Amino acid sequence: VDTYPDETYGEVKIVASSSNITCGTIIRFSSARISSEPVIAIVLDRGVLGNAIDLLVPNIDYATGVVGRSSITYDVLRSGW
Repeated sequence: VDTYPDETYGEVKIVASSSNITCGTIIRFSSARISSEPVIAIVLDRGVLGNAIDLLVPNIDYATGVVGRSSITYDVLRSGW
């Protein structure tokens, strides 16, 4: 499962971040590799270093073949729970 049912934002993607962003934070980012629409995601893990965001994906082939690595900017829509 790579999505989470949020009461306010509906079905959102799951990401990990550093401890700079608290769990439960909702972010919005754009990535043409993933979707033509902005992606809404929730931080449910904080094991990432620095300012990186790590998107949970279904498998390694999707991660390497579709998502890869890229620089993005994101907006915080809700801070924590």
